[in-house]
Amino acid sequence: MQCNTVRPGAECEFMRPIGCSYEGATCYQIADECDGCANVVEFKAGKFCKVYAEPAARWELGICAFATHQRYEAASKGAISTNPLKASKRAAGGG
Repeated sequence: MQCNTVRPGAECEFMRPIGCSYEGATCYQIADECDGCANVVEFKAGKFCKVYAEPAARWELGICAFATHQRYEAASKGAISTNPLKASKRAAGGG
């Protein structure tokens, strides 16, 4: 259904015939980390995410899964560990 609260005319999965079914009956504006994302849409009421109703909650545990302006980088473990037995066999030419 289309939103009739803060994002009029936008498709919203939380909108029901009785109104918005999300917590607090409204969508929340974007968090500071969302600036520059392609999923941010501006309405008269402010800037909102077109994917999440509460964007700040998506940043609490790290990078938002739908952030188009940042990339997730896995933590490096340093040197790659190898099995010493396999390394000695490779060095000996045994495969």
